[in-house]
Amino acid sequence: MITELTNFVDTIPQEIFAKYLKPKEGLYILLEIDKNGNLINANEDGSIKEEDVGKYSEKDEKENGLKEHMKKCKTLFLNSKVFGKGTNKSFNSSSGLFSTTATPFGIGFTKKNYTNPDRDRSKDYINNQIEAYFKSAESFLGDNKKYAEWMNKFKLFLISNLFDYINKHDILSDVKQTENVCFFLKDPTSEDYKTVNQLYISDKIFNETYKTETNEVGIYAVTHNFNDNKSFLKHKTGISESAKWIVGETAAKLDKFYSIQKYLPNPFPLFIYKDELDEFNKAFKVFKSDEKIKYSEIVKTILDDKRESLHNFYLLFFKGTDYSRVVDIDFIPMFKYKIDLTIKSLFYINENEKFDKKLNSVFQFEQKVLKEVLNIHTDYSIDYFGDVKFNSQYQTHNDYTQLLKYRKAFYDYIYKSRKEAITQQMFDDILLKGILDDIRHDEYDAKGNYHSKSKPILNKLNIWFSLYNYFNNSNKKENMITKIENHRNVIDTIISDKTKLINTDDEFAYASGHCIRYLFTKSETKDKSYNRLETFLQKTDCRIFQKALANFFAMYKHKNMTDKFGRVFSQVMDYETEANIKDFLPEFLAGFFDHNKLFSETEKKENETKINEPENNVN
Repeated sequence: MITELTNFVDTIPQEIFAKYLKPKEGLYILLEIDKNGNLINANEDGSIKEEDVGKYSEKDEKENGLKEHMKKCKTLFLNSKVFGKGTNKSFNSSSGLFSTTATPFGIGFTKKNYTNPDRDRSKDYINNQIEAYFKSAESFLGDNKKYAEWMNKFKLFLISNLFDYINKHDILSDVKQTENVCFFLKDPTSEDYKTVNQLYISDKIFNETYKTETNEVGIYAVTHNFNDNKSFLKHKTGISESAKWIVGETAAKLDKFYSIQKYLPNPFPLFIYKDELDEFNKAFKVFKSDEKIKYSEIVKTILDDKRESLHNFYLLFFKGTDYSRVVDIDFIPMFKYKIDLTIKSLFYINENEKFDKKLNSVFQFEQKVLKEVLNIHTDYSIDYFGDVKFNSQYQTHNDYTQLLKYRKAFYDYIYKSRKEAITQQMFDDILLKGILDDIRHDEYDAKGNYHSKSKPILNKLNIWFSLYNYFNNSNKKENMITKIENHRNVIDTIISDKTKLINTDDEFAYASGHCIRYLFTKSETKDKSYNRLETFLQKTDCRIFQKALANFFAMYKHKNMTDKFGRVFSQVMDYETEANIKDFLPEFLAGFFDHNKLFSETEKKENETKINEPENNVN
């Protein structure tokens, strides 16, 4: 894996690093100094010339781009970066005052550190910290006399002038407490800055070093704080006790990868072979947005409608505020992007959604199927690996439980092409429980004559029955679409032919749903929500179920009923079976939510339910 990461760093275009790496926000000042430590680029009043002073903000760069001054300062800052996140590896580690830069040609600080009223901030203290900073910087000059000359005159200027200059010209007044102030010497080129900074990083990049016969290796400092007392951190089966002994050049490349890690697609495909790695780099370059690039966008750009799959890459999923933690890593021999699925409009939703939906890619499956069955709004992403907390404002307990239970399996299918990760039993469970949960949480608006959960339920039924065999790996398969169409024909036949009988348990379940839906419309109560179905959903024995249905009918027997209803209802009440009625819930739900054929023409108009848009649920 380390080899693949360093290969990626070697091949990724340099403009990507320039595009995504940012300097810290604040004030950037360029200094031109003579050998005696006197300021050259000064105005008559002693202030630094306006063209050599500028403020940086990410927002301003995004909206207006960078002026030449800030372009230069950005490059100098990125070649003066401090290694790590704390101050322990900075030039000013004892006080942390000058901990923004690590270069002998520049110095930086945050305003809140420099002006901290709780600490000694006298001129003598500031100058002592400047001395300490350059004492550390001196060790990275090597034998380069020019570098030493530049550093000494820069140091002389700062000790003689920095404290007084800041106070006299009030340069901190327009700087926020959390922002930085950085001074850079003009004389060295960006390559000079880079050369010295790389020497510094090579020294600081390891927590512990070990000399071999050929070179010096170390434990890369970002991995973890190596501790001999923590035996569980040691790699017991390798050549050495730590799996993280690497050479400095490799560590530097890893650090370069981590510097742009949070801007990479997540999950991130790490290609092994040059051809596909080159394609990734080309695809990555076409995105000009400063937003985080999505994995799906990269894949679509690489494939470009010419290919159906990608091959031989590692897939990494990052977590954490800076995406530094890898929570999932896997080798993918083949990733199948294209699929050919159709969600049939078996249950009519509305005029805009009466057509079948074609799914051509796994990412469409994620958007049109997975988010739908988990009640996740299309504008929100699915958290596959995070520590998801339950939020009753946006999700039910079932939504939350099903997400945690099945998210990894769906991630493996969508992102790793592991269809076997999902079984038919899992798919049935998530759809059935999702529909039952929607039924329990349905709310009826009498004024608008709509159910809050009509659309989610009908969408789930269409998905369930359309993909009923998609994850079924057994030889025993049912075509639910054909079955539902057959049940519709049975209802038509019973209505037109008094001799027609219900012959199977699934026909009985479908016809029962039809009858109960018809009786629901006879209710005069304001609450006509679907959660009244609970009475029937809990029954397992046919006779007890029929008794509940008879009691329900008795409440409305004084109402006018159609002959259509009478014929089907009598067949339902006469049917006998020893089967568990719950085994036929899919057919029962289909019968209840399907277009009901028991209404008269007048009743159809009176009881036409409007479809309400689903709530903006997110997980």
